[in-house]
This record gives sequence, structure tokens and C-alpha cells, in this order.
Amino acid sequence: MRSELEPDLRDDLEAAVLRPAEASVDNRLLTRALIVAARKSGVEIHAGAGAESLWIEGEACKGLIAAGERISAKHIVVAAGCFSAQFTARKNMRQSVRRRAK
Repeated sequence: MRSELEPDLRDDLEAAVLRPAEASVDNRLLTRALIVAARKSGVEIHAGAGAESLWIEGEACKGLIAAGERISAKHIVVAAGCFSAQFTARKNMRQSVRRRAK
């Protein structure tokens, strides 16, 4: 029965918890759906190009630098979790923290 519910569990697993009333999301499907929706909205995606830094001119953020290339953007969302400060602190940027949606 274990392999029917979750085939990727290890054979030597001693215990697990099944909580059928809790919701879950298949992250792979969610990611694909977000990419499709973003592209339909005109978002340009640079897959695999890790952001090196923000592109700052004067007081304005013009975009970002990835793989040595300047990529212009009207809006930038820094969503790097605990690594976000690496992008904003160096530039003395105002950091806007927003509450998570419930």
C-alpha cells in the first residue's frame, strides 16, 4: 500500500504520516502554469541566467545583470528569500517588505 500512495519513499522507511485532508500542490505543474501565464502576459523569461546584480543608474533601477548581459525591466521583483539582501543592501535601495497573502 505504501508504494501505491507514494512510490518515491525509501524501502527502509520506518514511519510516515498520511494527511488526506491537507491540500498539496504539484510544484512541477504549478511552475509550468506560472510560466505559461507569465508569457501570455508579456513576461520575458531568461531561464538559467542567474542574476548577478541589479542594474542601477543614478537613483533608478533599470533592470538586472545576468551572465554579463544587461536586461532592462520596468519592474524588478527580488524574490531570492534569505539571499535577497545580496541584491538590495549593496545598492542602498529602499527595501519594501509586504505581508504574505493569506
